[in-house]
Amino acid sequence: MRDGGPVFAENIADPTETRWPAYVGSALGLGIGALFALPVSLANSYVGALDLYRHAPGPLLGDSLLGGLMAAELAALPLLDMISAEADAETAGKDEPAWNQLASLARVEVYQATGMVMAQLGVGPAEALARLRAHAFAHDLTASQVAWSIVERELSLEPDNSRTDPGGKYS
Repeated sequence: MRDGGPVFAENIADPTETRWPAYVGSALGLGIGALFALPVSLANSYVGALDLYRHAPGPLLGDSLLGGLMAAELAALPLLDMISAEADAETAGKDEPAWNQLASLARVEVYQATGMVMAQLGVGPAEALARLRAHAFAHDLTASQVAWSIVERELSLEPDNSRTDPGGKYS
């Protein structure tokens, strides 16, 4: 997180691996052979890391690396949700800070649907979540209702170019 880049420890048992000295012994005892820490960023600031583990030593490559990077992007979504809720509360004149609403962020379907929209439209997590919320607002639904429709493959959001549809059929 400090350097803003991923950290790949492909073999934590390697004596030249000097990161996490207090942790390596316990990790090895649990059967962990490799550790990968991927930065989680929000608004161009690093706010955490997503740690991935594997039993056997070895690199993180291909689809596994891509999936990990996408998961690290998605890990910032609860923070985006809190920021949005905070702004909404301030606009509505409510005094309750959005940080107190952290427990309400257990809407896994919203984050799963956001990931599906990211993959479908080739957009980042913030834009995918914004599109999901915009669809919910435009159709007088909750974000969770729209998310369930996406996860159940009943709804597919369209790319920007469909917004010119004169019949208003775009999603």
